[in-house]
Amino acid sequence: MYLSSKKILLKEKNPEFGKTLSKRLFDFSVNVIRFLSTIPTRNEHLVFKIQLSRAGTSMGANFEEVQAAFSRKEFICKMAICLKESRESNYWLRICDELNLGDSDQRLQLLAQSLEFIKIFTSSLKTARANTAKNPTSNH
Repeated sequence: MYLSSKKILLKEKNPEFGKTLSKRLFDFSVNVIRFLSTIPTRNEHLVFKIQLSRAGTSMGANFEEVQAAFSRKEFICKMAICLKESRESNYWLRICDELNLGDSDQRLQLLAQSLEFIKIFTSSLKTARANTAKNPTSNH
């Protein structure tokens, strides 16, 4: 089940947001690792395999920290890291796609999911920043 970026709200308005997205990010991390095992082990592939592994698993780890944020400022900071890592994951997946590396079905699914995460994190950041601008003294 995929969430439409138009329907994504901050977890304050949608309690299932955090739990659902956390599960999706965990599954994405596991699937990135599985996908990487389908890429031939060659020296020229090593750099982007390591980079995709780091970026692809970092989104979920940072989102766990988002959910434990002490303040709106920390929430925004960690969410911005999630966005950066989703963009980097997408970049490395596009390289794999251009070189036709790894299992094509897995690669295309991961590419689509990485684009969804970019939309979700972008939307969440815009909402959080707008809420901060409306009420700058609020901590949550």
